[in-house]
Amino acid sequence: FSQGGILAAWTALRSSEAFAGLLLCGTTGAYGFPEMEDSDGRSVEGLNVLQLHGGRDNMASLDRAQSGIEHLRRCGCLAHFSLHHDVGHTISTAMVSEAREWLVQRLPADCGAKTSGPPADDEPLLGCPAKGLCPQPP
Repeated sequence: FSQGGILAAWTALRSSEAFAGLLLCGTTGAYGFPEMEDSDGRSVEGLNVLQLHGGRDNMASLDRAQSGIEHLRRCGCLAHFSLHHDVGHTISTAMVSEAREWLVQRLPADCGAKTSGPPADDEPLLGCPAKGLCPQPP
């Protein structure tokens, strides 16, 4: 969210590790990032990105957020921008629902992840094909 989204986008674009997806909320994301060159040895070709943004966000401008998503598309990401017209610089219930559906579609069905709520404190988040994002059964 917000400044953390800028850091998340930068990390996804610069990391040598592959990411399962990139979820951005209320941020300008990759706005103003330098163009990536093939010589960087990194590829985000096909990286799924969902960027949720409030139409009334006065902290992260809509123009810059849309420029950021265009930058991700130029880098080869499969980027979707979702505008929530009556939302400010926050995460609405509708945004959470949209993000949840997007995540459910991308997590492996056989990893043991619950379909609602966060993992319990005693559920480890290791060893999953989704790179540690899924709770493992005991």
